[in-house]
Amino acid sequence: AARGTLDAEVVDRLARRLATFHLEGARGAPGPEDLGARALAALRGAFGLWPASEQARLARWIGEEAELVAPLWHARAGAGHVREGDGDLHLANLLTLDGEVMAFDAVEFDAALRCIDVIEDIAFTVMDLVARGVPALAWRLLDGWLQLTGEYEGVPGLRLCLAYRALVRALACQLREPHCADAQRYAER
Repeated sequence: AARGTLDAEVVDRLARRLATFHLEGARGAPGPEDLGARALAALRGAFGLWPASEQARLARWIGEEAELVAPLWHARAGAGHVREGDGDLHLANLLTLDGEVMAFDAVEFDAALRCIDVIEDIAFTVMDLVARGVPALAWRLLDGWLQLTGEYEGVPGLRLCLAYRALVRALACQLREPHCADAQRYAER
């Protein structure tokens, strides 16, 4: 993405690969913390990226959004949409090898971070594509993946998933380098 060589063909292959992975993945039990709690924890961890008033406004939005989608998440968990996913599907953990798109560095060490709704798993890649300045490819990936998986009923939870994943990336950047330009970029998206 940074070199400008990422194209629709690669994104389409990725959509197919992830759809197969999510459709065939083992069902998992959701972690003990719900998405809203994890998003709020990431927001607290990224403290200082915004003025306090913005931090409070974002915390309120996360709480409200989490309350709205909680019934959906519970229903989806009961219907088998929580799978043993990757948990860390940002662009730095994806590559093309011999023409195939591959993911690596999954969150094997923590089932609570890996056993998530498939919408949350795909949201990390979608968010990262948007943050890296290729939103058309992000929406192409999501559209292709949705067509292949039929996961349309999970789309109402996508906004919270995207916000949570942006907070995770901002937090990771900030932890790695306190003045990381990427942290501010993720925080602003």
